Amino acid sequence: MSALPAAKLGLLKRLVELAPDPVLRSLDAALGGQHREPALIEVARLVSREIADRRLRDAVFAVLTPLCCASSGAEVRLSLPRDVPGWLWRGLKAREPERIDAAATALHAGGEPEQLTPLLDELCALAAREVYAHGARAFASESGEAESGEPQSAPPAGLDRIALNRLSQALAMSPPLRGVLARLPVWARNLDEGGAASLRLAFRDCLEAAGGDAGPLFMEILHAALDEPWRVLRLISGIMDRPSDTYLAGSEMASFGERYLAELDACLARVRTLDPAQGDGAGQAAAAAVQRAHALLEEFDQWVAVSPDGPWGRRLTEQKKALFAAVESVIKACEGALDAALPARAVRAGLKVLRYEPKLAHDPDPALAARARAFLTFLQATRSVSAQAGFGAARAKAVEASDKRVDQYVEDLLASLDDDAPAATARAMAYLELAADLMGLIREPAAAQIVRRRMAAAARKVLAEAS
Repeated sequence: MSALPAAKLGLLKRLVELAPDPVLRSLDAALGGQHREPALIEVARLVSREIADRRLRDAVFAVLTPLCCASSGAEVRLSLPRDVPGWLWRGLKAREPERIDAAATALHAGGEPEQLTPLLDELCALAAREVYAHGARAFASESGEAESGEPQSAPPAGLDRIALNRLSQALAMSPPLRGVLARLPVWARNLDEGGAASLRLAFRDCLEAAGGDAGPLFMEILHAALDEPWRVLRLISGIMDRPSDTYLAGSEMASFGERYLAELDACLARVRTLDPAQGDGAGQAAAAAVQRAHALLEEFDQWVAVSPDGPWGRRLTEQKKALFAAVESVIKACEGALDAALPARAVRAGLKVLRYEPKLAHDPDPALAARARAFLTFLQATRSVSAQAGFGAARAKAVEASDKRVDQYVEDLLASLDDDAPAATARAMAYLELAADLMGLIREPAAAQIVRRRMAAAARKVLAEAS
């Protein structure tokens, strides 16, 4: 006998079914203890069963998942309502409980793909036939009830005629696409001739199963399933045998190139509009934009035969020039920001300037410090792509100059500490803390710790001399 009344158990079961995956995982972790009340044991069983049920559902409808909820953040233009897999799954469970039990047993037992995949494909084919025959009323009888006698849930909002056709095609492509999705991580890293041949064969099989107009949908599914969505260009290249930009721009796959050309423009805008007043975060965001832009440019160069006079070639050339100019502008601004954050004055001897020494007229300015941190963060975060992107020499020169500037500033500040001027010493220590912070960005965090240890030793010496 259940520890919960039937009404409460039914309500709880419905809540568990509606819970998002992250919430369900959190519940499962929270209820994982050994010593629980009977009611909590009942809840834990519901959660555990729901997790297992969703695992099987996701395996059956693996092809639909990218269209319903792309995990990579990719822009999915041929999407489906998020609730479509759950809607189909409830219908299948009511109509085909024996087949689902067989698939669940095989999945739980860790069966070989040769045993499990046919069961998954069979369930997907049943759903495809039902959707093709009945559309939004799939799995519902004339009375509006499933064959199990339970009320059939309403189809997801937004499942119009176009979406239903898209759903039918995706389900029809499921058998050949299931294998493609399994190998997709490998192909995204290294698409060799063998992988390209397999991809072309799967593409042909999918078009035969779903119709000749299903090519963009096939590619959209792969695009949404990629951890790095822009690598879809290499998959397109593998199918089309490295097309020219003229050919690709006039094909049904043109939208993929166009959206990443637009993203290149967005990356350039983020670099150009870097607001150093926002500190580290602004520098990191601008550096991430440079890294993404570089990855996109490399993808176009490697996988599309871009002509300088082609429809995309001219635009890509301008974007490369604009990226270099934007990065160079940020690098040049670094020196001025560092000078403002760590003010110094010239010490003259005759007509020559011998050196600069710290100017400690005011306490460190947090706003100026934030600007310097933004630029130095940008320099540090673009290190990995600077050489390939063409600004490696400019960046290295700026880093070297910044390192010398801050290192000398630290030495001068340590030498200026004086027990006879406690106010000046306190200000010098504040600038030392800032310099240590900046040194950590220029070199590595360990460099900042070395400066701070030297600060502590110098402070102890000053106190000892004062006593």
